[in-house]
Amino acid sequence: MRIFRIREAGEIVGFMREHDFGAYYSLNGYQWNGAPIVYDSIEYFTKFKDRDGERIFENDVVQSSDYPENEFIITYDHVLTKFLLVDYFNRNIFNGSVDELLADRFKIKRVGVLKQP
Repeated sequence: MRIFRIREAGEIVGFMREHDFGAYYSLNGYQWNGAPIVYDSIEYFTKFKDRDGERIFENDVVQSSDYPENEFIITYDHVLTKFLLVDYFNRNIFNGSVDELLADRFKIKRVGVLKQP
């Protein structure tokens, strides 16, 4: 099973869960049904949550108590097929792994979501 956040015209419109046998949709990420939601882009779920229990997706901006001066954008590299951390302020790729940074959810806070054009 894979979970995506879905957008239409740059705005978050809901969530989609893909299974081998089809897809389910949700407006809030908790109540799912088979009624499709119109969307034009998807954002991958990292399989991690922050300290408030919020799912962390591609294009979320997070902050870690291990690096309190930094904020990181979660990006998904489709060529490498993995998530990367990009420094929000200077756009450099952070050397640490997403798995290591997000492993302790109580150190992580989602502080924003990038807007899509």
